[in-house]
Amino acid sequence: MLASGVAAVLRSTLAGVTTALPALIVIQALHALSYGAGHLGAMAYPTRSVPPGLSATAQGLYSGLAVGAGFDTTMLAAGGLYRGHGGDAFLVMAVMCIAGTIVALMLGCERRH
Repeated sequence: MLASGVAAVLRSTLAGVTTALPALIVIQALHALSYGAGHLGAMAYPTRSVPPGLSATAQGLYSGLAVGAGFDTTMLAAGGLYRGHGGDAFLVMAVMCIAGTIVALMLGCERRH
């Protein structure tokens, strides 16, 4: 999850400050890393955090709430934000990615104690 968060922060920040083709190539690679690592981490976390018989239920709840409702709500807000602020909207996304990375770190530290 940490790799996903760092890649997402870098990707969003870069997208907010440039549209140069070389940067866009890096942005796409960072998207692949942030999505792939984030999805793997999100699916692995419940297998270690809930009783074995509830792992699939926890993954389903995550998919429905975080990916479904969370993504949809964020996309609705992003349209207006981009319309009003253009590429600076990606900097707001970077702040959201920082917040998510902090939560992932807190969950990781919680699991160690």
